[in-house]
Amino acid sequence: QTAEALDFPAADYAHAEGILMEMVRLEEAMSDVQHLLSKFPTNLRGLPPAELNDMKNEITEAIGVAKAAGVPEAALARAEQYRRKLHNRILELKGAIRVFCRVRPMNKKEMKQGDKGVLQQLDSMTLQIATKRHGAIETDFTFDAVFLPGTQAEVFEECKDLIRSALDGVNVTVFTYGQTGAGKTFTMYGTPEEAGTATRTIKTSRQSSDSAGALRLH
Repeated sequence: QTAEALDFPAADYAHAEGILMEMVRLEEAMSDVQHLLSKFPTNLRGLPPAELNDMKNEITEAIGVAKAAGVPEAALARAEQYRRKLHNRILELKGAIRVFCRVRPMNKKEMKQGDKGVLQQLDSMTLQIATKRHGAIETDFTFDAVFLPGTQAEVFEECKDLIRSALDGVNVTVFTYGQTGAGKTFTMYGTPEEAGTATRTIKTSRQSSDSAGALRLH
């Protein structure tokens, strides 16, 4: 009816309306990014990791929405720079070298032999070993994360931010260390049903790269 009132061909009117709606989405997406940049502090010192991580997730999501809406990468350069700043600050607080400890459950042979577990997880970063060789002795060990044994997804979640670093051009290495039979191969490669850290890393990095490429083409 509006097209008729303006004596405008319906097809042309629909095309123009579509372009207008796309421009509105683009402006709204860019406005959301700008709002976050104005809201977030310039100085990240003193902010706890949890808050930094929430900020990083917010800006990452806003950037993704903006790219999907067609906002040029050049217009998002400042937002990308701030996201990297947040990411690097989180890594700085976590430390350049992180050590995780994953405890393998006892296998059938060990249980059949009557072996007893001597490990207790005190919190997400502390493991306690109880021995009775010279009386009851309890020794605590602290790591960046402890899994007793945890799931494959939980282990990967602690390593996932390193993928972002690698895609940003930072050299990253993840490896497992332990005696034969400790579960290194399972942790890194897993099974078809429970993919390991290496398998999940390759899949996630490819998805991130493909997504970035698709957004650029768009």
